[in-house]
Amino acid sequence: MQCLDTVDVSVACYDKDTLAHVLEDAPENGYSIIILPAGSPVLEVYAHHAPDFPDMFIKPIVGWVSGVSPG
Repeated sequence: MQCLDTVDVSVACYDKDTLAHVLEDAPENGYSIIILPAGSPVLEVYAHHAPDFPDMFIKPIVGWVSGVSPG
């Protein structure tokens, strides 16, 4: 079995106003993992507008809704 070397890993935080850029910031040859707080404005924006985000259907993204909303 051949293992691939990890080239780059990064962590970023987005709010409801910057979330649309999540895939523009994503790697060209990789994928993104996104965790959205349940009941949050960020989740609402993602649920309603994600299909319109740039690169949405070009770059792979895996998502998870966390159990609680912060604050």
